[in-house]
Amino acid sequence: MSKSSDERETPNDLFIPLFREFHFERDLAASDELHKLTTYYTKENSAFKYQWTGSNFCNPPYSDIKPWLRYATQQKALVVFILPCDTSTQWFHKYLWDKINHKPRTNVQLRFPEGRYKFSNTNSPKFATIIAIIDNRV
Repeated sequence: MSKSSDERETPNDLFIPLFREFHFERDLAASDELHKLTTYYTKENSAFKYQWTGSNFCNPPYSDIKPWLRYATQQKALVVFILPCDTSTQWFHKYLWDKINHKPRTNVQLRFPEGRYKFSNTNSPKFATIIAIIDNRV
């Protein structure tokens, strides 16, 4: 896997505390080499082919975040996303931020960890990380 690949392994110091808190059942955007859970979806076995339920982890390809957030908002599930912290993007304002009330959208929680995480198979990122939690469980 090249450094320019869109596949990144989530660092354990980021993943493990989230797993302990949310008890994830599946990894929605993984690969056979970089999955964090025993139940996971890959490019070949796309998570978009399934309904999402329960508690899910997602570190999506940063080159194409919007469809992941769109699909998550349509599911009756909890999805914890690891995303680049960029409040200037369309996806941030369309799916995460309520610009009228100046706060996260209903059913969305945003966390802004201090510092920058290093993904194990890439160079250090030029951006911070945001943890976006979308909870549409009934």
